Amino acid sequence: MTQEAVIYALDSADQLTNWAERIAIATNAKILSSHEELVDITFLDSFDWLFYSAGVQLLAESRSGVDGKKILLRWVSGGSSKRSPAVLYLDRLPKTAADLPTGQMYDCINKQLGFRSLLPVASVHSRQIKLAILDKENKTRCRLILEHNYARPRGHNRSIDLGCRLRLEALLGYEKVFNKASKSLGKLKGVRRTQDDIFKNAVIVTGRTPGDYSSKIQVHLLSEWRVDRACREILLAQLNQLEKNIEGTIANTDTEFLHDLRVAIRRSRALLSRMKNAFPKSICHRFSKELAWVGEITTPLRDLDVFMINFPVNRDSLVPELRANLAPFYEFLCTHHKAEQAVLIKHFNSRRFANFRTKWRAYLEKPLPIRPRAGLSTKPIGEVADKRIWKTYRRLIREGKSITPDSPAEDLHELRKTCKKLRYLLEAFASLYSKKEIKKIINSLKILQENLGDFQDLYVQATKLRDFSQVMSEEGETRKEVFIAIRALIKNMLIKKKLARAEFAQRFSFFATAQVEKEFRRLCRRDISRDRKDPKKKKELKRNKTVGLTK
Repeated sequence: MTQEAVIYALDSADQLTNWAERIAIATNAKILSSHEELVDITFLDSFDWLFYSAGVQLLAESRSGVDGKKILLRWVSGGSSKRSPAVLYLDRLPKTAADLPTGQMYDCINKQLGFRSLLPVASVHSRQIKLAILDKENKTRCRLILEHNYARPRGHNRSIDLGCRLRLEALLGYEKVFNKASKSLGKLKGVRRTQDDIFKNAVIVTGRTPGDYSSKIQVHLLSEWRVDRACREILLAQLNQLEKNIEGTIANTDTEFLHDLRVAIRRSRALLSRMKNAFPKSICHRFSKELAWVGEITTPLRDLDVFMINFPVNRDSLVPELRANLAPFYEFLCTHHKAEQAVLIKHFNSRRFANFRTKWRAYLEKPLPIRPRAGLSTKPIGEVADKRIWKTYRRLIREGKSITPDSPAEDLHELRKTCKKLRYLLEAFASLYSKKEIKKIINSLKILQENLGDFQDLYVQATKLRDFSQVMSEEGETRKEVFIAIRALIKNMLIKKKLARAEFAQRFSFFATAQVEKEFRRLCRRDISRDRKDPKKKKELKRNKTVGLTK
């Protein structure tokens, strides 16, 4: 099992066979093949670089003279003693973990990938000669792979020369042999140790950079920036996220493209809502309306995505004799998903959608006004962010405290929306605060948010199931056993919804504590002693104390 690998760049353009002979002499290695082996390598990852971020490379290798493709999961962190999954032989490139047989490789990929698909992020054509340092029993103690690599960008006829290199691989238990070979190679002329990564170089040739996309907000703000400047930076990043996910949504590559697109829309709407005076009213009204429209046109397809993702779990929640009866319902979901996909593509190709993107970007990228009309525009963002986060937090607490066991579902939905707005503000302005403090607060908020999300999702899905049943009936479905299974599914969802509702008080009480308030005060620089001196704040503190908000 490989434990560690060291890469050496080879300066000259000598033939690989010449290099193989020189390296064999220097390291006392044996050339395992006297001819060059041709290997086509495809690097696989998700669109958001889940494997790269975890320090993993997933390779699909097709070798000359070998049928099928070999998928190798390699943990690239130097010196790691983690055991890699076994190599698999497949007939074709996998698109999801479901394309793999069950086993260690499946478990590792499925855990890392989630709902995302595997994409070919780079391709390399490699000419290779293998060498090995053997013991007296002819067992391999150390491996050496000599390579001449060419990147093969998609859609290009010409390959790009990435040069020659040598990969020295240690095997567990034979570190001394590895170290000795490494020293010998260091003395060879034209051989130099390098950190150059063939994966990164091959990806860059495609026009991307490893790690160039993340659904997380990665805008770095400074506290002294003007509010309108900071908000434009955040909104521009969200517009970029929206646009990067259009192609994957249209192609239906995986459900996370549409999900990330909708998250960008919600973040943008939340920021415009909580920072109204950062921009002219006409701008806020115009683009809030357009953002709401994009959210609206993407909702039907996302609803179907959620049902299809959850279908295996929902099906398995039924008694065995009812499970097979849900097959027509899944066919119904697939048919309507295809129809809604076509509708959304039509919207994405519409003049309105193109105009929204063009005009929204033009506004966000134009120079800041010298004399802005919006009163909040020139204020320092650090000061304003403090106030907006604190105000949204207080609103969340007030709304939560007003909810009783008899409150309607709509009240919990409104509280959920406030939770989301607070979460988006914390994420948008995270660079202004301590990472540790922000992370701690968001983790506290997540506990409440997950409960409210479960309650709302179950409420919506149960309602949607009734609507789907009606549509299926109108479309000619007459089998009673199908509707019996769907009604059982609705019953299960309503039971889960009731449990989530019962759990709300406990989740909220965990969040609405003096300790969490103290954390928000520290984050937003709200000095309680100063509030007690302000007549208006003093009155608010007194009111909050009566409902247990402040101790």
